[in-house]
Amino acid sequence: MSFLKLNYFLRFILLFVFAILFLFSCSDDDDMSIETTDFWYTPEKGYVLERRGNNYKLYGTSTSGCVLIDNDLRSENYAGIAFNEFGDQLIGSSELLAGNINFNRLINVDEYCDLNMLAQTNDPEVNFQYFWDIFNDYYAFFELRNVNWQDKLALKTTVNPNTLYDVLERMILPLQDGHVSIVNEDLDINSNRAHLLEIINSNLSPNDHIETTDALISILNQRISFINSTYLNNATNSDSNGNMVWGLLTEDVGYFNVISMEGYAAIDKELSTVDDLMTEIMQDVAAANVDKLVIDLRFNTGGHDGVSLEIASRFVTSTRNVFTKKAKIKNGFTDKQTISLVPKGDYQFTGDIVLLTSPVTASAAEIFVLCLKDLPNVTIVGQNTNGAFSEILTHRLPNGTFIGLSNQIYADNAGNVFEGIGIGPVQEENEIPFLSSPDFINSIDSGIERSLAILE
Repeated sequence: MSFLKLNYFLRFILLFVFAILFLFSCSDDDDMSIETTDFWYTPEKGYVLERRGNNYKLYGTSTSGCVLIDNDLRSENYAGIAFNEFGDQLIGSSELLAGNINFNRLINVDEYCDLNMLAQTNDPEVNFQYFWDIFNDYYAFFELRNVNWQDKLALKTTVNPNTLYDVLERMILPLQDGHVSIVNEDLDINSNRAHLLEIINSNLSPNDHIETTDALISILNQRISFINSTYLNNATNSDSNGNMVWGLLTEDVGYFNVISMEGYAAIDKELSTVDDLMTEIMQDVAAANVDKLVIDLRFNTGGHDGVSLEIASRFVTSTRNVFTKKAKIKNGFTDKQTISLVPKGDYQFTGDIVLLTSPVTASAAEIFVLCLKDLPNVTIVGQNTNGAFSEILTHRLPNGTFIGLSNQIYADNAGNVFEGIGIGPVQEENEIPFLSSPDFINSIDSGIERSLAILE
């Protein structure tokens, strides 16, 4: 999910939506007119689901206790994932997510969530403890990001109604994780925003420094327009939402800018819309008779893993395992899920490809890079990606504030984990700054220039 484009409160609601979409499908054989109540638990999310007839409630659990996340989940407000019950297990799957989500039936719900003692309070010390415990139970990358979470407990004595969120912000900023946030109607705190701007500004002169994410978005839009006019002669094609742009850099080299991994259509039409777009793009590539392609992901802040897999499927000719994922739970990790990439469409591009990457390339956009990076016809040019691969796990504090954290470890086929590091060029000569003052001065795009030098 993009952490630049969306209002953060709305973004968290959307991310929460995708974490629970699967709760709403049921088999045709179910008689939901019978008001029975059952409970289900997924350790990889720390969620307890209460199902009573057609009504659903969702709770978040941690070492501190249980918090009501949503009191009235309505199916008409959500769409997407198919939900299948197999005995004592619910398996949710969606074309927009990579992998399944598994719930286990609970015989005694009180072992996981005491419904008579739900936490609902503004007490700052209680909310601090819930915050600490949720991260301690489910956050996967303290060691990787060199943060001693145990030491943060000492800050509990410093919280009061006026300092709570300042303290929580101090706790998460060292993580520098774009998927870690604190959000409510009044707050918009992200762990990586300042660090991202610091990386971007490292290649800019002081006069060109970018001070806010809004300013960065403006610069990104300007650069897209610059590329379209300078390198593509404004002879481009685009989807109706401007999320994909494609054209020719030369007679032999095509250009494909994937600007987002979401926002192509309504949720239930998202993947089919992307499928149709990719068919159109592949037809244009085949008609142009190009055997070299630049795929630009430098502007892409993420979206849905399923969209990334859908696009990547047009660049492989056989089914291949592309990555594994596992989730942090209280006492360890879930079993690994292996994600495969299956070729789609009548035409798959197998010519030479340059992938352009940047620190802005995040989340689902990094999944696309993870899928293609080991192909022999692919070269990466640019800077390391953002290093935020995990889906965002959303929980709620007793005072109603949403928090997001990374609890999934993605690894390539060799077991390499790129969280916090990102994926970048292998050869030093292909390390090209995304935004730089020399490029602005000389009216060029060094990433595209390097790509053309490699391909021509």
